[in-house]
Amino acid sequence: MNSDDLRHKSEEWERAGIESELGLWWLVSDIKELLATANKEEILAVTLDLLKPLLVGRKLIPVEFNEKGEYTLWNDEPEAAFRKIRDQLSELGRLPDIGDICMFIAPGHDLVKSHLNTQVKSSKA
Repeated sequence: MNSDDLRHKSEEWERAGIESELGLWWLVSDIKELLATANKEEILAVTLDLLKPLLVGRKLIPVEFNEKGEYTLWNDEPEAAFRKIRDQLSELGRLPDIGDICMFIAPGHDLVKSHLNTQVKSSKA
């Protein structure tokens, strides 16, 4: 694995987030595949290193399932969202699994578009 592999993976996540919801577990799994001999700490560190610029650059947005089975966008500022993810991963004490912590979508995803449309409608009311 080299830095080009990691850059390509980051770009892949950004593209995939437009059409699909990307679980944190999925991102970690991608890095685990690339770093076949790495331990948990190394896998999480590389995942977070790749994730931070995507969050801070607003290329990926954290979302979670609510009680109604709908996605809810996190309201956290990107740096705060990153810290929250990092801290929750630390508390988890293992590699995340399906449904752990959050998922991600890109700004072009339909969920973001519908959220923005809802905000515009409610501000006109």
